[in-house]
Amino acid sequence: MSLNATHTAPVPSTHGVELPARYRICLLTDEYTDWVKALYSDGFLLRVTLWAAMSRAAPPGTSRVNLALRAFTELDCFHRYLVNSGLSYAIFDTEYAFRRAGSAEAGGHVYWGDDGLLLAAQQQQQQNGDGAHDGDDDDDDAEVDRLVDGVDFPLVCYGLSHDAFAPHPAAIQKVVNTFYPLREPVFEYIHEQLDERPREHPGRRPPKGPCEILKRNGCITKRGYEGRGLMTALNRFIALEARARGFRGLSLGTNSRSFFAYVDDFGKFSLADFGVEEEGGKEVYPFRGYGCKEKSWTIWCDLVPPSPSSPPRSC
Repeated sequence: MSLNATHTAPVPSTHGVELPARYRICLLTDEYTDWVKALYSDGFLLRVTLWAAMSRAAPPGTSRVNLALRAFTELDCFHRYLVNSGLSYAIFDTEYAFRRAGSAEAGGHVYWGDDGLLLAAQQQQQQNGDGAHDGDDDDDDAEVDRLVDGVDFPLVCYGLSHDAFAPHPAAIQKVVNTFYPLREPVFEYIHEQLDERPREHPGRRPPKGPCEILKRNGCITKRGYEGRGLMTALNRFIALEARARGFRGLSLGTNSRSFFAYVDDFGKFSLADFGVEEEGGKEVYPFRGYGCKEKSWTIWCDLVPPSPSSPPRSC
């Protein structure tokens, strides 16, 4: 795949969102799934985030390197579903400097499988047993660096979304919940904290049909590209693109303030006091001590204020 021929095909309109000339906003398609998975594994699991904590019932858990590699393979269906939603976008760097000749020739590549890292992760999982998250959290820095070095492509940030009227199929939900044992109880805990929000709040009304509510499903900026305003620009573009398609609102959960540039309303929640009981009856708090911010937010953004004269919505 050629960088010039494929990755630089921009969206028809950026809706006024401006970026330096080297960057292009593009619709994500299936061919980019491995790249998205690699950035997800790095951003959500190699770095210290609440998702790394959610992958285990209590610390310590598996090493970050092994967990990131497992996510790359085990969450394939989850990412492929979102990448192919027609509502997920990424920013590409048209001046990206490839580190390997093979990457330049292919237009980009993830070398984790080529380096035997995925096989090593699978072997460790078999030794620990299915679903086991036992291991040492003190990773060999050389292994982390090797993983990061194996990501060589021009996709530098992405934002995944789907139509809330078409939730993830049950089979995908099961895969995600298996990988993240705390996901379901955590979401129940969050909703309990948000129950004080008025029932008539638009963020609490489920969609009655397609193209009503856009559900965001994660965003990551590649290492070395943080602090350039790329994610803020992409988040704004996705909101404006959703409005242009007729969506009335956008919802998400986050602990990043980069979303607040266009937010209309938000509710706070904290995971610091979320506890689980381990064997022996001891209660532990898996989200403490992982560098996670105590406060996070659920965000609702009104994209198209309701009006009696509003035209029919269409994707």
